[in-house]
Amino acid sequence: MFTYRALIYTGTHQQWVNLEACSQEEAVKQLQARFEVFVCLWIKGQPADKAKLNNG
Repeated sequence: MFTYRALIYTGTHQQWVNLEACSQEEAVKQLQARFEVFVCLWIKGQPADKAKLNNG
């Protein structure tokens, strides 16, 4: 499992989104289901255990 952080643009504003997924493709599918129309400006993933250590 990975934690992904993405910066997206929805046509009206930019926002940061945090996702848990097994792959980047799955993370993008989650974004598509949630926002329908968006541009992914940036996405980065790291193992979920490491992400939890880095975030507190």
